[in-house]
Amino acid sequence: MAVIAYLHGVGGPTDRKAWLEPLNVGLGHLALSPLDVDDDDILDIDYSRPLRAKREDDVEPPPLTLLDTVPDAAEDRFRRMTEQARLAVQRFGARGRVNLDVAPQWLVSAAAGPVSRTLKDAQIYRTSAQARAAVLRHVLDQIPDDGELVLIGHSLGSVVGLDLIRHLPPGLFVRSFITVGSPLSTPSIWPFLAGLRSRFPYDRVGAWINVADGRDPVAGWNRVSAGFPMALDVPVVLAGRHEVLGYFSHPAVAAAVADGIFGDAVIGNVPAEDGSGVAHPPARRVSPDWNVALLAFAFSNELSRTCKPDRARWKRRFDTIRSVQALRTRSEISQASDDRPDILALNDREAPSMDDLLVHAADIVVDTWSDDELLPLAVSLYMSSPTAPFDVVIDDTHRKEALEKLLRLIRRTDRKVSEREFMARLIAAVETNERSLRGRGSGAGWWLLFGAAILAATGVGLVAAAPVGLAGAAVLSATLASFGPGGMVGGMVTIAALTGTGGAFVGVAAGSTGKVSADTTDGQTIEALARTLEDLSVGQLRHLLVASLSVCDAAEALGRAGRRQNLVAVLEAAQGHAAEELELHDQLAPRGQSRKEWADRLALLDRALGLARHGTGRPIDLRKELDAAGEL
Repeated sequence: MAVIAYLHGVGGPTDRKAWLEPLNVGLGHLALSPLDVDDDDILDIDYSRPLRAKREDDVEPPPLTLLDTVPDAAEDRFRRMTEQARLAVQRFGARGRVNLDVAPQWLVSAAAGPVSRTLKDAQIYRTSAQARAAVLRHVLDQIPDDGELVLIGHSLGSVVGLDLIRHLPPGLFVRSFITVGSPLSTPSIWPFLAGLRSRFPYDRVGAWINVADGRDPVAGWNRVSAGFPMALDVPVVLAGRHEVLGYFSHPAVAAAVADGIFGDAVIGNVPAEDGSGVAHPPARRVSPDWNVALLAFAFSNELSRTCKPDRARWKRRFDTIRSVQALRTRSEISQASDDRPDILALNDREAPSMDDLLVHAADIVVDTWSDDELLPLAVSLYMSSPTAPFDVVIDDTHRKEALEKLLRLIRRTDRKVSEREFMARLIAAVETNERSLRGRGSGAGWWLLFGAAILAATGVGLVAAAPVGLAGAAVLSATLASFGPGGMVGGMVTIAALTGTGGAFVGVAAGSTGKVSADTTDGQTIEALARTLEDLSVGQLRHLLVASLSVCDAAEALGRAGRRQNLVAVLEAAQGHAAEELELHDQLAPRGQSRKEWADRLALLDRALGLARHGTGRPIDLRKELDAAGEL
């Protein structure tokens, strides 16, 4: 693999984590290997000391290694590699949203000169030939004499990089020269580079990709290609940010680096036209038992993809959590496959890989569920935290956008309603039931606090009660502790079971008295689920009841078959158990905290049972909900 050399901007060297970690996340999104600090050749070149040093003796500049005449074959190769780079990065550019050619050159020159003078390092490099010579000699000492190089320059580092390529050792080839946030968009303030416009070393460079935000105060003045036509400009939107984290968190930079490292291998991994998912899903079979976990990862992945550029720090933390969750899942699979050889889904041929979890998850579960089957899973995704046990806040707008985009990706083509209507009904039902069951001290958004804690109590007890099609997920949930992002799978299966998704309660029907009756088999299922509810705290129980009632309400609002009889059956059984426990505590420990908890639990079940039997009584105004969501 090519050596990677990074040249920092003004102010001194950049912490390697600040650029390498977000870059590795982007490479992961492209289903490519991350860069390993220990195994890969990565050079962080600090040139700040020779730049700022006081000199008594003259420093000779390194010799120029430019050819008098560049072979036609070299220019042809440059054009081919530039086109390959364009194919790799084009889907990530802003495409019309940002104009990098908004100012006339006279204005650019007039404004950019004073800007550069306020940045001490840039001013030194711009005006001191001695400083430039010392920096170039220092950098040349750090890079190899032969082989291949991917050269990355941020801000002033891009100027140093362009200056450097005139002095490269004859045996060294720069596969990709990648400039980010580059002030080379104002070539008039770098007069010592003017000769490169007509005498570029095509024989030493494969492609030059420049990534810039049009509102970046350093890089956004103009297109770099206006002064250096061999550069490929890739405009991006970073809310005018110039710092390293903002740029290296953008997928365009990851795609450019990946193109330099892996060549045309990255082109087939470019996400689909809508910007989410990967165009070509993996050619390997994953057991259907993993579908619910893959759905949870797909939602987590979509939250990452829909993160706004101005929240780069949040995205960095969130993507690190996603990686940790995938690693934990893979680690548990490896351990459990030895302990439970009878579970075929744990076999490496059936279990998801890291790429399946972090890149391909949505592609694998496309067309898996009908809307009836998907509704309880979607409610669970909306109400649970995919980052648990890590405490990362996800705002409602971001959550809604990510879930709607995920639904657009995975729903079947025979759907009767749009994703917007589906989401509007779902959100309206959740908000209504949250208000109906809100307890003292539980403010708006309280349900997000309990999404992960619910799972430890529900996962194991669900195996016998799991709906048709989700039994395998229930078994895996009982086997793996951190199953899915935030351990969400147990909760998803629980909500599906409580609402009878997939025919969980075969033969359960409402009798003439309005009560729900069941045969022996269904009675065992109801009992298992009722006992599951007893293991939850009051807060966790409230979370689960809001979710289950919301599935019923949203299903009816969408014109789907009623599910209340299944939920009523479980709540009646749980209510009976809670009443017995409360009576026992009244007799044995009437002033104990446990007695209060059982009283709260019974009151909550009573309220939920009334809502399950009769509904919230609040008609959902779809037009109003869509308008509130900004969709009309």
